[in-house]
Amino acid sequence: MSKAAKLTFCITAILTLGTVAGVHYIQYQEKERLYAGVLRDEARKAIRKEDQKE
Repeated sequence: MSKAAKLTFCITAILTLGTVAGVHYIQYQEKERLYAGVLRDEARKAIRKEDQKE
């Protein structure tokens, strides 16, 4: 392979790996954010249940 072909391959591989890692990171952050919403909802339900008992 020529030097230009090797350079192109390396740059493409690095960009691809960076993109895949970035997408996985974004998905992880989104999953955490959604789960935090579930926890908030459960806390609200518990508070409402306590208020109704009184």
